[in-house]
Amino acid sequence: VPTILVLFCFSNALRVNWTNLVGCDRYDALASCETNFLFGITKDSEFYYLSDGANHRVLRFLKSDWFQFNPTPTLEFGIKGVADCSDKNLNTPVGLAFDTVQARLYIADSGNDRVVYLDSPNAYTSTPVYFSGVIGQPGLNNCPDTTLFVATGIELSQGVWIASYQNLQIYHYTPNNFTSPALTLNLPTEPIFISFDRSETQLYVGSYEAIFVFQNASNAVYGQFPSFSIPGNGSAPYGVFVEKSTDTLVVCSALKNQVWFYNGAGATMNEARFSSPDLMLGQDQLSDSNGSTLQDSLMRPVFAYYEFLNGTPWIYIADQANNRVVFYDLINLQNSPSSSPSPSPSPSSFSRSSSTTESSFFPSLFSQMSRLSRSTSEQSRLVISSLSSALLFIQSSLPPLPSERDSSSQNLPQTRTSSLKSS
Repeated sequence: VPTILVLFCFSNALRVNWTNLVGCDRYDALASCETNFLFGITKDSEFYYLSDGANHRVLRFLKSDWFQFNPTPTLEFGIKGVADCSDKNLNTPVGLAFDTVQARLYIADSGNDRVVYLDSPNAYTSTPVYFSGVIGQPGLNNCPDTTLFVATGIELSQGVWIASYQNLQIYHYTPNNFTSPALTLNLPTEPIFISFDRSETQLYVGSYEAIFVFQNASNAVYGQFPSFSIPGNGSAPYGVFVEKSTDTLVVCSALKNQVWFYNGAGATMNEARFSSPDLMLGQDQLSDSNGSTLQDSLMRPVFAYYEFLNGTPWIYIADQANNRVVFYDLINLQNSPSSSPSPSPSPSSFSRSSSTTESSFFPSLFSQMSRLSRSTSEQSRLVISSLSSALLFIQSSLPPLPSERDSSSQNLPQTRTSSLKSS
């Protein structure tokens, strides 16, 4: 049983050096990194799994290697650079979840509007790896259905819960029926990551605009809207994750470049509580939105996986604009910001203001999905801006992004694969 960590309230965020990373370890060479647009993180008893979104693959790391500096994956699911709907390929994987009972890895294959799963993912030793099954499509080699239109987040509780970014819905599939959802929940805006509290009754939903909460999701009725919402106030609180043993809610703010911790995820959350996290990582103030590639900073964190190892709380943050996952030992970092024994940053480290609008960054990744163009909201019209500009952004040394985009003037991709080829 892990030690219960009491998180103390800080008025400022802790600016501390990470203790390890996975992915890009050179601050002046983002274009040469092996990882590109990282999203979800999960684990089983032997391996850690990381979704390498823009490379269209999921990476598998040995547990014994995970804490080595910038470890090398032992295997990949999907093929780097190949975006395809097939029984062995992926298209922009986002959320991950591992079912410990069935020894099954679930992957939100967002560009293919589906969730694929792999039984006993620890047993594979060579590529290609063929998926065991699919949710949201009639088969593994054909993706005509939009039931899971841009699948993003996954949570496990009496089956599989899946967020559909473009349908503005969350679907619950029971263990014995992956053909059609048993429950559909509605949202006023696009969901990304989702997570239940420890009791598996209160469901948190991260989005661009707010965090939404379904207070008794497992007993909700078809088409129900959230019980309440917590405005993001421009923070883009995409990443939500609850560490179940301590019932701690972790929120990643992609625009404030911070990670927030809240004790008691099962308690009623409100706007006042949300504005006073028990612990913050990243920039100095909640109002400070400058991002950085510096070793003690974050740039567009979108998801965090929080766990206890031998009583020590560890947090792994998908620091997306830096193409890396950074590790923090939460006990040590509360003692001394200078005590983390991590490699020194390159002298060429630099900062960049995050005043660029959110629509020109994270949702532009999904613009490869041409069917997004049928959306009518202003934010969704911005979502369908060119994938190529997002990939060029990642593959360069973070040049300035366009300050505004007019979707009516964009050359929208005709197919998902063609947009990738053009980039």
